[in-house]
Amino acid sequence: DERLSSIEPLFECSLNVCYLSAQREQNQQVVYIPLPHSKDIDFRQINALQQLLPNSLVIIAIADNTGNILYYEITEGFNE
Repeated sequence: DERLSSIEPLFECSLNVCYLSAQREQNQQVVYIPLPHSKDIDFRQINALQQLLPNSLVIIAIADNTGNILYYEITEGFNE
């Protein structure tokens, strides 16, 4: 996304999750969690990351084997 800056890969040891952190134009932190399409989504892990980064917009990026990526924004109040 052209509107993102300060993009850096990070790893949260307590959750065993890799993610990309970036800043939007409005100085809002955005977190992208990359996932292969073949892996189940761990909603507890996503919820825990939301708790660790309460002011961040969390987006999961699901990549399939053809290179297509689907982006899903996870909002507050997310329920399983």
